[in-house]
Amino acid sequence: MHFHQLAIRMVLLAGMIPITASAHASVIHVPDDYPSIQEGLDAAIDGDEVLVAPGTYYEAIDLRGKQIYLHSEVGPRSTIIDATWRDTSVITCDNGEGPDTVIEGFTLTQGTGTWIYGIVYGGALYVSNASPTVTDCVFENNTAFGVAGYGGAICLDQSSSLLQDCVIRDNASGASWGDGGAIVIMNGSPTIDRCRFIRNEAPTSGGAVSVWGPSSTVISDCSFELNHSEHSGGAISGESAILIQGCRFTENTANSGGGAIDADAATIQDSVFEGNSSNSHGGAVNLRAGSEVLNCSFSNNSSKSEGGAVFAISSSGGEVRVRGAICNGNTARHGGAVGSRGVTVILENCVLAGNHAQGDYNEWSGGAVECWEGSLQAANTTMVGNTHDQGTSGGIDLHDVEAASFTNCVLYGNSGNQIASDFIDRVVVTHSLIQTGWPGEGNISDDPFLVDSLGHIGPSSPCIDAGNNETVPPDLESDLDGHPRFHDDPGTLDTGRGTAPIVDMGAYEYQDDSSSLFTLAVKPDPLIAGQQAFIRVADADPLTRTYIVAGTGGSGYYPVPKLHITLDLDAPLVLSKIVTTAENGVANTRVKVPGRTNGTELWIQALQQGRKSNVVWTRVAE
Repeated sequence: MHFHQLAIRMVLLAGMIPITASAHASVIHVPDDYPSIQEGLDAAIDGDEVLVAPGTYYEAIDLRGKQIYLHSEVGPRSTIIDATWRDTSVITCDNGEGPDTVIEGFTLTQGTGTWIYGIVYGGALYVSNASPTVTDCVFENNTAFGVAGYGGAICLDQSSSLLQDCVIRDNASGASWGDGGAIVIMNGSPTIDRCRFIRNEAPTSGGAVSVWGPSSTVISDCSFELNHSEHSGGAISGESAILIQGCRFTENTANSGGGAIDADAATIQDSVFEGNSSNSHGGAVNLRAGSEVLNCSFSNNSSKSEGGAVFAISSSGGEVRVRGAICNGNTARHGGAVGSRGVTVILENCVLAGNHAQGDYNEWSGGAVECWEGSLQAANTTMVGNTHDQGTSGGIDLHDVEAASFTNCVLYGNSGNQIASDFIDRVVVTHSLIQTGWPGEGNISDDPFLVDSLGHIGPSSPCIDAGNNETVPPDLESDLDGHPRFHDDPGTLDTGRGTAPIVDMGAYEYQDDSSSLFTLAVKPDPLIAGQQAFIRVADADPLTRTYIVAGTGGSGYYPVPKLHITLDLDAPLVLSKIVTTAENGVANTRVKVPGRTNGTELWIQALQQGRKSNVVWTRVAE
């Protein structure tokens, strides 16, 4: 063989080595092969698995840039990495680890973070210039304390990591100064999906999550419970773009702005806010210009200042859009549901009902909305049953605003003034129902014949076919219940403006939807405690995820923003797993009736995207 042929052959063989190595990946067992996880990692090469048996491992580990699959045999409850006395993060990834570096199935605890010039980052997990995938892990009882501390559990610096199906609880950042009680994100584009954040704390901002710098973060299908910030953002604080979707925020608190969220440029959609509170602005969310709130519900949130549910602020104008929101039972000193300063607030397809302002007698406080400066634009929005402690301004208060416009709106049953303004000539109202009357084209003041506390209109309402088609936002295709935004009621004379079908006033488009209900049947009747209940769905949309829910509180109205449906139950609970209908729109399932529930009454309903079933009333036999 000639020399140059041999050389070529050797180069080709050398080029095959990485392929051969990855094709024959090894599984390294800890502690069978190596007594510690770090020793197993040190022995691994790219493509290997490091499989860890149940137990508690007292160590801190470094992935050292390796693209490996580090996982436990049985999950996080039985496989714990404890960094007690290690004085560092439990896991470090700072050497270019990518998405093929996967960490799965561990509890990470007692980490104290990575020290850099006296500042501490990432109590349990420190990631810098790397993007590992972390799934099915528990982060608990970690801290990042120092002169300042960031990310009590996790620091993601210059990272596009995926964090999925994790529980992050009881972590804290900064003894006196620090952000992100659970996670701090700096200059990256990570995704956080299907995670739970519970009882995390920060002394500055972001009780659970804090986002800095030029970042683009996605947080989806997560829950945030009982997180706290001494300053802003009880759950989330953001200085850069954040997309928050399908999340639930419950009883988070902040001493300053945003009991749940404080953000500069957030898009928040399909999310639920319950019982959050702030000692300053924004009981649930405190937002700056450029933010959007889409298809969310806010109930029983509170602020000691402005905006029981939503507060929007800007020193240089701009807009905050709130579309498809239900704000019910929120309280604040000013603006029981919504408050603003210096920004244009756009309300579209919203319901503000049963909110309360606590201002003094000589204060125009706005049980539903209070705006200072800036402007307000409201379209197809219903504001009913809002109150003010002194009874003088339960509806809307406008102070020194540049302009305010209302079209296709309903303001009724609010205490005192429906609309109060110190510059009446700046307020334009058209094709709206204002209880006390208001000059303008198409306005009425008749009883709207509401059928519930959230402002649904009944079959004889004067709001039906009385709006103005031309002023409906062009991309607003559905009402708040997910029904078509334009629907003609053949039994009602058109009094609005435009070509039929003419839009209704308010957030809901009246339509007799009994024919669109699908069928739910439950047997036996009565149910028997400890035995199986048989549930059948029929006439539903085919091949569609269908949810069965039940409540013990009777009938009511419970919004489900993500599915664009309002259930006819009071505070339902999930009764069975999700089922998928067959091609004929039928699904059958069964669920065990809990024991010791004898005599309990149940109201049961099924729902799909944009559709629901009849309600079945039954009881558990004595």
